[in-house]
Amino acid sequence: MTREAKRFWLAAAAVAGGWTVLASLLFPYEALGFGTGPERLRVWLLLLWTSGIMAICFGAAGVLSYGGSIGVREVADAGSLTGALSARRRAKRETGSLYTNFAWWLIVTGALLICIYFVAWGISYG
Repeated sequence: MTREAKRFWLAAAAVAGGWTVLASLLFPYEALGFGTGPERLRVWLLLLWTSGIMAICFGAAGVLSYGGSIGVREVADAGSLTGALSARRRAKRETGSLYTNFAWWLIVTGALLICIYFVAWGISYG
């Protein structure tokens, strides 16, 4: 595994774990009327689930919009349609791998949050 890949996975895991801890400690449970243990647990699990789903959705939107169509500005800057298409291909090759794309990092972080949710749910209700 390359250094870039290790950093990608460790950062995603650290953020997912950090968010899990912060959500359990800093969420205003009492102010919202969730004082008992079971209620707090359900709200915390809901926070993990929705955070993971939102991260996956935002990341997927970034991945989908990256491969969008070529606009008038790209054609005008390149001078022709074929020039714009080749510039787009060149830019995609130069952007690097999966490990340098923030959208993919968001998707992986969201998936890790959902994995943490299932582990916590299994421990709590299993």
